[in-house]
Amino acid sequence: VTCAIPAGTKVAVVGRTGAGKSTLSAALLRLYPYEGRICIDGVDTNGLDLHTLRCAIRYLPQDVCLLGTTVRVAIGGEAASDAEVWSALRRAGVEQTIRQLPRQLDTEITDGGKGNFSRGELQLLCVASMICSHIPKGDVVVCDECTSALDSDVDAATHDVILSLPNTVLFICHRLTHIRQFGVVMVMDAGRVAEMDRPETLLSDPDSLLSQLLCPVPMSPTVV
Repeated sequence: VTCAIPAGTKVAVVGRTGAGKSTLSAALLRLYPYEGRICIDGVDTNGLDLHTLRCAIRYLPQDVCLLGTTVRVAIGGEAASDAEVWSALRRAGVEQTIRQLPRQLDTEITDGGKGNFSRGELQLLCVASMICSHIPKGDVVVCDECTSALDSDVDAATHDVILSLPNTVLFICHRLTHIRQFGVVMVMDAGRVAEMDRPETLLSDPDSLLSQLLCPVPMSPTVV
């Protein structure tokens, strides 16, 4: 994989199942050894200790496990005020879910949140936690199908929130509905970057892989 992504760029990472999309995010987080170099702000991440590297990458996974004893701690840690936590919950579209709970922010988290919330609610709470952390502009946001359990309206609103961040965003997409909102689309195929350009440029070519992903060629009818 060879590519250069300018700071602040919003990149949609797309491709068929097994194309290497999630492997790319795993390499960024250095979850396993790899060859070559990954640089952030010109710094080779291989030279960073894991703690420093992972503090510079905000990862929003598909399957969320909340860390913290209560909703307040899971979203805002020990330092955030209640007002900051509620603001983050509001921006993420999950405020009313928490307000309807008897203990609201003091609700105890069980089983990483799976004992309290649906999969979609957990994904929104993960977005709220990222918002509340006031991430530095230089950090990279990696979204690995982090809206897969949301309906279309909530999914669209969540994309708007994430894409409004000043950070560089790599968004591994399970749906192609929102790709025109991104500055760049990276099309993965067999573990390599097969195409990378502005969405309108790729979509203007009917033979591009992106065009084929959006409008697959129908199979010929079987003749018996």
